[in-house]
Amino acid sequence: MIVWYSSCTVSERKDLHRVVKVAGRIIGTDLPSLDSVYTSRLKKKASSISRDTTHPGHCLFDLLPSGKRYTAIRTKTNRLRNSFFPRAVVSTTPPQHIRVDLRRLGSALEPGPSRGFFLTQGSFSSPLLPLACSSTMGPHHHLAISFGNSLITPTEDARSLGVILDGQLSFSAHTANLTRSCRFLLYNIRRIPTFLSQEATQLLVQSLVISRLDYCNLLLAGLPLWAIRALQLVQNAAARLIFNLPKFTHVTPLLHSLHWLPVVKRIRFKTLMLAFKAKTGPAPPYLMAMVKSRSVPRAL
Repeated sequence: MIVWYSSCTVSERKDLHRVVKVAGRIIGTDLPSLDSVYTSRLKKKASSISRDTTHPGHCLFDLLPSGKRYTAIRTKTNRLRNSFFPRAVVSTTPPQHIRVDLRRLGSALEPGPSRGFFLTQGSFSSPLLPLACSSTMGPHHHLAISFGNSLITPTEDARSLGVILDGQLSFSAHTANLTRSCRFLLYNIRRIPTFLSQEATQLLVQSLVISRLDYCNLLLAGLPLWAIRALQLVQNAAARLIFNLPKFTHVTPLLHSLHWLPVVKRIRFKTLMLAFKAKTGPAPPYLMAMVKSRSVPRAL
């Protein structure tokens, strides 16, 4: 679409808009206009090419001396002017590179209400540095840090040790990804029930699904119940699968027979266990240093 839409005539665009309206009436919802779809896809593709130094069209994105815009491609005909690269260069805004010393990065951060970002370098997906930016900058603010010959750009989420972190620490992307992977595993286990005994099914579910629900679930402590409801539904489906029961079977007796705590109580149990270890000694030293016994200044 980004190749041919800009070259369409006015009558051709009207015909295309008419098709979109008819399709929206058929499915009973309003579809986005072709102009908005074309603009968003054009900017997304142009931004990808401008960042990819190996792309053949990367050389066409030449910065002006001010560094705020790209140099427009000279064209003599409307057909060339409406083609992809001239339109992409004009519609794309280059990211503003901020060169700072990482040792003095704290002085470059703005105070006040903040929005979390995780800096990533290239395709490296682990967060290199959490960056708190002013909430007025918005999630799509162009910010980058030049570190040597590398350019570090911010992203709204990052993966670290298998956990997807986001700026708001809502873990919505993590829970969605975890739910999707667990349901895929349950679906595959459900396809072979005749070849497995109940004990073998329980062993598979605990090793493949329940272990995923327990992994780093301490990070979900304090989240509202609706945020982790999807994980509880996965645990309920796993319990029904072990006993080969229908979808709407009551799961509380099943969890009791399996000696499984619900997801919320599993998170609370791990939190209390970690606090107990930090108080009594087996916890890591950096956690033990944070826990101090409360001393009363006067005798009670």
